Amino acid sequence: MLCELSKGVGDSQASIRRSSAYLIGYLFKNCDIYIGDVAPNMISTLIILFSDPDSDTMVVAWQALSSVVSSVPKEVLPTYIKLVRDAASTSRDKERRKKKGGPVLIPGFCLPKALQPLLPIFLQALDSYYR
Repeated sequence: MLCELSKGVGDSQASIRRSSAYLIGYLFKNCDIYIGDVAPNMISTLIILFSDPDSDTMVVAWQALSSVVSSVPKEVLPTYIKLVRDAASTSRDKERRKKKGGPVLIPGFCLPKALQPLLPIFLQALDSYYR
């Protein structure tokens, strides 16, 4: 659902993308059953939404990403390093296509404390590496 919506860029679908990101965050935050099997796809899609033209969608995606990452067991988090890197690269490429020259910034990573949702992934990877 959200994966398909992230491909369609335009202000006409911004409210749908924003609502979908909100619902995903709500689901991961409040669900009592384990839904971690879909977490990798959601993490990737939400990071790609960091380059959404609608700033409100970007903020909601950031909040939803925090909920998704916090629902994943710590021992699984290090396996998401490549996924995060690939999603950030895709987001960067989207921004690069928008601009002709100059620095490429992913707007979602320019928010205050933007890396906060991803910090547990990298911390667990470092922790598991040095054990």
